[in-house]
Amino acid sequence: MRIIVDIGHPAHVHFFKNLIWDLEKKGHIIKITAVEKKDVFELLDAYNFEYTNMGSYNNRFKKLFSLISVNLKMLILAKKFKPDLFIGWGSPFVCHTSYFTKSKSILFLDNEPAIAHKICTPFADLICTSSAYSINYGKKHLKYNSYEPLAYLHPEFFNQDCNNDFSENKLEKKLNDCIILRFSAWDAIHDIGENGFNFENKEQLFKFISELEKYGSILISHEGNLDEDLKKYELKIQPEEYHFILSQAKLYAGEGASSAVEAALLGVPSIYISSLKLGFIDELEKKYDLIKTCNGHADAKVEAIRILENTESKNEIKRKRDRLIEEKENMTKWMIDLIERM
Repeated sequence: MRIIVDIGHPAHVHFFKNLIWDLEKKGHIIKITAVEKKDVFELLDAYNFEYTNMGSYNNRFKKLFSLISVNLKMLILAKKFKPDLFIGWGSPFVCHTSYFTKSKSILFLDNEPAIAHKICTPFADLICTSSAYSINYGKKHLKYNSYEPLAYLHPEFFNQDCNNDFSENKLEKKLNDCIILRFSAWDAIHDIGENGFNFENKEQLFKFISELEKYGSILISHEGNLDEDLKKYELKIQPEEYHFILSQAKLYAGEGASSAVEAALLGVPSIYISSLKLGFIDELEKKYDLIKTCNGHADAKVEAIRILENTESKNEIKRKRDRLIEEKENMTKWMIDLIERM
C-alpha cells in the first residue's frame, strides 16, 4: 500500500515511528507530512525520517487560516503520490484530503472535546480511540484496549534501564533526584476555556518551585517561551532523550496530558494539573491509580509533597504499571493488524 502519515505534534512522531518502520519492512510505501511545531522536525530528523514540510499551524487563530492552505498542499501532494490510505492523529488534513481523493483514512483521537473534531470526524473512514474514550462515533468507531503511548513506551520498544547515549553530566544533576514540571502553551483549540497551574503571579510560581526543590532538583519542560527567571531550571536536551529522562525522574507534575500519561506508563508518580477532562486520564486515575489530577497549583503542591515524602512512591507506581501492561494491548501491533486488514 501507499500510505500518507501526517504529523502535527512531537507525540505523533513517537506514536507512529514504530508503525512506519514496521510497515516499510513489510514493503509498504510511506510518505510523511509534518507541520512546523516545536520539536517535530527535530524528532523526525533524529530518527532519519524523510518528510514534507506542510508549513506552520501553531496557534489557534492561525489554524483557522492555515486550514485551507495546508489542505491545498496536502491535496497537491496526494495527487502526485496517489495514496491508498491516509493516517493521522486528530488531523483535519488527513480526513479532508482522503475524502476528496476518494482514498481511505484512519483518524486517531485521544481527547474528547468536540469543537476541533467536528471538522475531522465526518470525513474519516475509521475513527480509532482508547476504550476509555467517552464519545461514540457509531459504526466507524473502533476502540482499542490500550493507550497511545504504548505504541512507543511498551516494554517491547522502550528500555528505561539503559540509554548509553545519555550522560548525567549534560544536566549536572542526578536523574533519579529530578522533579519534572511541564508548562503547556495553551494555544490549541481544545485548550479554550481550560486552565492548569493558574499561578496569579511570579511569587506564587517561585514559592511552588522552592517548596518542591526541598525534595529534589527541578527541571522544567515547556511549550513556547520560558520566563528568563526560570531559565536555570530549563530542561535542555535533545527531544529524543526526553522519555529516558522522564523515566528516571522521581515525580512528574504538569499541565501536559501526554507527558502525564507517559510518566505513569514509565512507572513515575504523575500529577496532571488541568481542568481539561479526558477519558484515558480518568481511567488511569480511577482504575489503575497511576495518575493524580489536581486543579491549580495549591492542590498540586499538597499532592506532590505527599508523594515525595513517601520513599516507596515510585516502587508502588511501578507495580501498578506492571499490572496495566499485562492487561493492555501493544498499540503498534494493533495498528499494523488493522492496516493490513483494510
